[in-house]
Amino acid sequence: MENEITFKNGTLLAVDYGFKSGTLYGADFFAKIISNKIVKAEYCLNECKECSSGKVENENVAITDEQWSLVKKAIKGIEEILVEIPMKPAPRPLGENIFILDGGDKEHFYLTWGTPDGEKTIKYSIPNDRRFTTLIALIKEIVCPAGREIVWYGAPEITGMYMIDKTLGKENSYQCTQWEDENKWYFIMYYYEGSERKSLSKFVDEKSWNRILNVLNSHKSTEYPEGSRKMSKCSLTLYMSDGKQPIVEPDTDTINEIVEVFGELKELSV
Repeated sequence: MENEITFKNGTLLAVDYGFKSGTLYGADFFAKIISNKIVKAEYCLNECKECSSGKVENENVAITDEQWSLVKKAIKGIEEILVEIPMKPAPRPLGENIFILDGGDKEHFYLTWGTPDGEKTIKYSIPNDRRFTTLIALIKEIVCPAGREIVWYGAPEITGMYMIDKTLGKENSYQCTQWEDENKWYFIMYYYEGSERKSLSKFVDEKSWNRILNVLNSHKSTEYPEGSRKMSKCSLTLYMSDGKQPIVEPDTDTINEIVEVFGELKELSV
């Protein structure tokens, strides 16, 4: 079939998502959806008029092929960032006189796949990514239509960087971040020439930024281990288009290439 969405784990059979707030009323939601229906849904959402008198429960409600296709599209958009987590055994029942009165938020996300060896249900950690919010908004709109706007986010991109390098015993820093003008980047570096600490700041164009970006992308900098500006000998802060600013520890090759590119850009006229 033309434009058929495929997945590396097999055929998508079911989506199971739930969120239970330990402190906030009107945020609880659970739904299990398969290709042709909502198997079960329980929800109490502030934005749903039908929840005005309390929790709503539905079972075996038909959905359209188009709705299921949109669910598959949303899951395809997060496939690369899904992280499987081991299934835990069911908790032991509490004692007769022990009760849970309150607690923190609870959230789960399962996908069931059809494979050559049969059905397989996998539990995933909740992705910290805007693309996952698209999936959840879509599921909620299918289960409880409320005119939600479904925003289809792309993968976040690197829009700037800030590296602090202490590997040589002296602290040098290299920064290039996008200015309000989309085609202008603020370039600043603090470096040593001998024992003298110097600084340089100026604006550079997109072509210059792309030289730095090519280094970051070629070394898959977003996949480096987590770093710390205080504790790491070299830390690299990545400014992402979704507003996140992860700090990672780059390897030696990345450090050297960034220093080299900054050195070349330093010599360019303002």
